[in-house]
Amino acid sequence: MHLPPLCASRSERDASVRTAQGRRRVCAERHLRPRQDHRCRRAAGAAAARPRRSRQRDVRRAACAPADGGEAISVFESGAILLYLADKTGRFIPQDIRGRTQAIEWLNWQIGGLGPMLGQNHHFSQYAPEKIPYAIDRYTRETARLYGVLDKRLSQYEFVAGDYSIADMAAYPWIVPHEKQGQSLDDFSNLKRWFHQIAERPATHRAYAVAESINTQPTVDEQSRNVLFGQGQKP
Repeated sequence: MHLPPLCASRSERDASVRTAQGRRRVCAERHLRPRQDHRCRRAAGAAAARPRRSRQRDVRRAACAPADGGEAISVFESGAILLYLADKTGRFIPQDIRGRTQAIEWLNWQIGGLGPMLGQNHHFSQYAPEKIPYAIDRYTRETARLYGVLDKRLSQYEFVAGDYSIADMAAYPWIVPHEKQGQSLDDFSNLKRWFHQIAERPATHRAYAVAESINTQPTVDEQSRNVLFGQGQKP
């Protein structure tokens, strides 16, 4: 699913938080809030004499700029956003090649498997206008299989890639609605331990508090339904 760029307008960003991917990005941004370097501080100081609106624009531009201080980069797709922020801040991704490779492997596992399959689960069990037993059963079983993969991995490691990383940030929001997916965490003891461990992190609390303040409308209404499920529409 397409998400607005990191430098998108507030209305675009607010709308994105209604989805699991949007909540994942909010979580990531709360965890990975960049530390301003000397270039950002100089830019903020130079902007102090300008009108308030101009100063806000300058601070936003500095926050969106890459680590090398160049022009702002527009990034879309949740996995790319997570990786970009991790590399920019030097946080939540291992710096050694083996650890980094594992984190990226599991990040891509979520992007290519966990997210899409659980998304189909949500579609057929929650949103589809016609309840199709075969589709609901097929994706409920696939969800259980993927939970099992994650549970087995977490029997060997505290977090998905060893230390807490963007791989965990990517997967966690998809496990939050486990009951709606027809799953019980009691069937996956290692996954349950991991889930509660992340849920108790202060940054997770802050991220979901932001989401709750934004999610004042139903997740799917007629307008969002056309966006989410209008696959036949041309750009």
